[in-house]
Amino acid sequence: MTIRAILFDLDGTLRFSRPSGLEAFVQFSAELGLTLCTEAQRNVERWMHAYWAGKHSGYAKAVPDPGAFWLDYTRSMLTAAGVEDAALVYTPAIVRAFNERYRSEPYIPAEAHTVLRALRENEYTLGLVSNREGDLTPLAVELGLGDYFHFTLSGGQANSWKPDARIFMLACEMAQAVPDQCVYVGDNYYADVLGARGARLVPILLDPRQVFPEAECIHIACLSDLLSVVSQQRVN
Repeated sequence: MTIRAILFDLDGTLRFSRPSGLEAFVQFSAELGLTLCTEAQRNVERWMHAYWAGKHSGYAKAVPDPGAFWLDYTRSMLTAAGVEDAALVYTPAIVRAFNERYRSEPYIPAEAHTVLRALRENEYTLGLVSNREGDLTPLAVELGLGDYFHFTLSGGQANSWKPDARIFMLACEMAQAVPDQCVYVGDNYYADVLGARGARLVPILLDPRQVFPEAECIHIACLSDLLSVVSQQRVN
């Protein structure tokens, strides 16, 4: 099937934070004497992907007790890393470090501009589809991405959050293409790959750190790889 539309996730696919939350977690854990190996870090990242695939972007801010939420979330991260902290020896210190010291800077890799510009010039319909709450268009403009996309769609606007099929189906309608003519590019196997596949789009997983090596879908190690995939005009 010929590709007509290419839809993108935002966070972790086009937009990144420096340092990332995972990088800060690893650093703060190390300061407490917890050295997390590559496998442990991968397990934490997989857990984070699975967790947020079941929540929308405003969930953490909407919970009745944010303090208790972040304590539980951080302890779950440690558990995923193989560190049991039932007595809360490490968890409060890591949460405190995040509250007092974590400041991240958003950035867009240069290759994102190169890839999006090339796809737009090749007359693909491009859409930005994210689990955020509000209108993505002003954010895309702020990030310097506004000129690339024909449309944007947030979970809040769709009243549907990935991996639910409805947000993907609505995005296909906005792209004026049937699902199997649409590619969805994202970094979260649970939200992006399973969600897109469930809606009959073609999922492409951006996975530079091999977090999901067993995923049965097209993998790309960097956004630039996407150009060679779509240039074939056919994705199986």
